[in-house]
Amino acid sequence: METLEGGGVFISRPRFIALSEFGPRNIIYHDGTKYRVDRMILTEADLNLKKGKICPKTGYFLFDKQYGYEVDPIINKRLQLDYSKHVHTTLLEMAETRAYEIQRITCQEEERTKKGYDVQTYFAVDSGFENTTEGIVSIGNEKLLHIHYIPTCRIFKLNLKWRTSNEDGFTLNLNTGYWQSKKQKEEKINAGEVDSLKDVKLFTSDTANALYIQPVKALGLAGGSNGVITLMFAIKRAIENYFQVEANEIGASIMGDDEAPNILIYEAAEGSLGVLSQIVDHPSTYHAIMTEAYKLCFFKNGVEEEGEVIPATFDDLLSYYNQSYHHQIDRNLIRDALKNLQNSTLEIISNQSFNSYDEHYHFLLSSIDSNSSTEEKFLKFLYKKGIRLPDEAQPKVNKMFVRPDFFYKPNIYIFCDGTPHDDPEVRKHDMAKRAALKNAGYQVLSWYYKDPLEDLIATRPDIFKKVKEK
Repeated sequence: METLEGGGVFISRPRFIALSEFGPRNIIYHDGTKYRVDRMILTEADLNLKKGKICPKTGYFLFDKQYGYEVDPIINKRLQLDYSKHVHTTLLEMAETRAYEIQRITCQEEERTKKGYDVQTYFAVDSGFENTTEGIVSIGNEKLLHIHYIPTCRIFKLNLKWRTSNEDGFTLNLNTGYWQSKKQKEEKINAGEVDSLKDVKLFTSDTANALYIQPVKALGLAGGSNGVITLMFAIKRAIENYFQVEANEIGASIMGDDEAPNILIYEAAEGSLGVLSQIVDHPSTYHAIMTEAYKLCFFKNGVEEEGEVIPATFDDLLSYYNQSYHHQIDRNLIRDALKNLQNSTLEIISNQSFNSYDEHYHFLLSSIDSNSSTEEKFLKFLYKKGIRLPDEAQPKVNKMFVRPDFFYKPNIYIFCDGTPHDDPEVRKHDMAKRAALKNAGYQVLSWYYKDPLEDLIATRPDIFKKVKEK
């Protein structure tokens, strides 16, 4: 907060908080005084209204350039939209607002302020899905969760209306930036000044690292959407406990279908915490999170509580930040699910062309040079350790007379040198071909059969990531 030269004070809030606190005609209590937000400071650029569509099944937000998409990019199914609920064509980005001091407010205004706004959360991927990490959580062949890790996920919050109002949006005078009350709107309409009015919905957005989690029926959740809500807060609290971060530094929102919702957990702190990436980068961290979730829900003083338990307390899942969900959170709905998750494994899908790590491995095994024992040894080593597999075996290199053994996207070639490469002449040709690849902008890694494979793996942990627990 700072004092302005022309009088008054300037109050700054994080954008997601400002969307509600500085919302249209809201009452602000500051320094013992009441203020009403009456105006948005607009420029011509601010008046450029945006369009957005909500994917009903997933909560993905098709905004601006993605507005024309007709397929949900998460589940790859054609959209079936209710235009009154899922399509917004008068979105106005939240800008600076002005408030003036008031002496009194009516009981109706007080009640409306307490009820607050209808603010909804959605997400999108700005940079393309090739930068995301996809994983499957399963027990044996039974799939339990589908997980997407999205670095710099775009989090959208939309302020749609007052919760107590039957009308969508807020009426704005486009000429002055003043928010119009219902009475003022009627007066303008009666005076024939309709062109200066526009019903808009406010939005703001920010980027954050996020986990998008799709539970599957086999997980064993009870209670429908209440079970998903409870699981969401159990995972959120477990992440906070494991990484020792504050409750307000991890955000969580239910996404998509009311009957079968999904979960979005994101880093809400200013700047990246870098904790959610660790869950997909290290399967052991995922397992520790699920174990922590079960313990905080069903252990007291180190002893497991058997049978029915109190739905939730502030010692486990309840917090100031999930007050609106307190009546829906019930630990009893997720006991079986958390037991399953404790015993599950997280497998990162490093190649979208295959449904599983095993399928990918067997395809590569069938594609290698049948005369090369070193290629087979290299693949089997990765497989036994649960390390990311190459994207291709025996890849072709355009316009170059060289055939590497493996390829990792986007530009890494692997050579596995067996006994024929003991010949000095062969090694000479190897050096020339690999130098040509490097000069063309490719990365080249070589493994010589007499060297420990562990040494090669250790040199490039960015490539040879563990993607499945073995």
